[in-house]
Amino acid sequence: MFFGRPYVEEIGRERLLSAPAYRVEAIGEAGVAIQLTEDPFDALRFEAPFLEARERVKHHLGEDLFFRLGADGNPLPCRVPRVFLERRAARERRRIAAELHDSDLVH
Repeated sequence: MFFGRPYVEEIGRERLLSAPAYRVEAIGEAGVAIQLTEDPFDALRFEAPFLEARERVKHHLGEDLFFRLGADGNPLPCRVPRVFLERRAARERRRIAAELHDSDLVH
């Protein structure tokens, strides 16, 4: 798992670096890599050691950061780094501005 700058800022570098995983490594100033188990290919097998390690790390970092389903099968809200929300808002503002500009051209 790799967590880039937006997630490091949202979760906190120290919290990421203290994740209960096989290997946790700072990548430059803005990233953290987490290897859940000794064998990276465990992620492809979805066996108990990998699944247990993944749950420990999700619990440590905050389960609200990860996609999950509620008891009714619907997705539960999850925390998203602020920069992604700001980018989405900027895209929406550009879309609305373009629509307003296009409607001005029609009239």
